[in-house]
Amino acid sequence: MLQDIDPANTTAQAWTLSYVWESVIWQTFSTNIYASSGSYLGVASTDLTLEFLTRVLTAQSAQLQYDNYIYAFEIGANGEVCLGSSDGVDLYLRDSSNEPQRSLTLHELAAHSKPMAALHGLLAGPEWNGSVAAFATAQAKTETPALVDFGGTTQLLCVSEIRHGNIYWVIVQFLNEAQVLANLTAGSRETGGIVASLVVSAVALAMGSSVSLTRVLRMLRADIEELRALKFRDVLGRNLSFARTTKNQSRISEV
Repeated sequence: MLQDIDPANTTAQAWTLSYVWESVIWQTFSTNIYASSGSYLGVASTDLTLEFLTRVLTAQSAQLQYDNYIYAFEIGANGEVCLGSSDGVDLYLRDSSNEPQRSLTLHELAAHSKPMAALHGLLAGPEWNGSVAAFATAQAKTETPALVDFGGTTQLLCVSEIRHGNIYWVIVQFLNEAQVLANLTAGSRETGGIVASLVVSAVALAMGSSVSLTRVLRMLRADIEELRALKFRDVLGRNLSFARTTKNQSRISEV
């Protein structure tokens, strides 16, 4: 559902919540458009598939030297639904013909994913009432990651928030605690500061995912703004006379 945009606000912008269309998850970005005289013309919208999100998380996961899992949750009127993950788990509720209908919640994912089952168990108590957002808000006030166990290992559980316009996402990351500790203590018998270093490393890794995704969103919005101004050459990155030489790769193409 599109968020209302005030016609009098020349800088108004809004993203919809995620939705499934033709078996793919999407979001729609909308902004006001005006004539050169300044008169209001209407609203321009563009649809963005969120398939890139899983690719970003998977690439981020592959760069880490520890066993890890990364998930992105959308927080909104749809509830708390998973938009992407690095572990290949199916993120959709499907109908009898196996067609995706909507994104899964944490509770639904817990039946298919050990990390999500561990997170669901941690948040099931009255303190969090099953809410990823409530947990993320509380964790933002501390530098100490939570610990969960699954698959016979203890995992550092790190969360970070992405707030971009009216988008609110939470990135959840699991890191193998033993591997992180082994890396921090390798080649040294010193124990002082290990806990502090562990916390800083874990939080920095979790924030890395947020920075990457926020950068992507900013680049996309920049291209959308140029499209609104009818700057097609700048966005497409090539001469519209169909010359073979390219000017710059579009930020949308980069994603």
